[in-house]
Amino acid sequence: MWVGRNIKSSIHLVDVVFSQENTDVTLAQCAALLKLHNVSYCRVESNSMGAMFSRNLQNLVPQCQILQAVATANKHTRILMDSVFINEYCYVKEESEREPMYEGALNQLGIYTKDGKAKHDDSPDALQGLVQFVRTMLSNYY
Repeated sequence: MWVGRNIKSSIHLVDVVFSQENTDVTLAQCAALLKLHNVSYCRVESNSMGAMFSRNLQNLVPQCQILQAVATANKHTRILMDSVFINEYCYVKEESEREPMYEGALNQLGIYTKDGKAKHDDSPDALQGLVQFVRTMLSNYY
């Protein structure tokens, strides 16, 4: 889960939960991040176990509105379609400010390939979801 902040028509990627842990661990990590950054809205893909995850997250962070979204388009296509926007409008932390989880998420972004044969795509998929959400919520800016 990427946390972004809209600043002057750009998205600053301020934090991330990037882990292979089970949902009992990542749910608490996501809730802590939403609270830490005082997030007002969060989009959770509700395919598969995402609906239950989002309901549990909403219970843990009642001050944040958790919105469920169903992804119907092909994941690789979605990532490719938003890649130009991501490169133009998304900004990452300075290297000296990055935590290991943040660095791991960035590394996975860097190895994602145009042909879609990347073994792991959680970070690009999550970032594309954030971008899609921001563009929907702030359509006047983008």
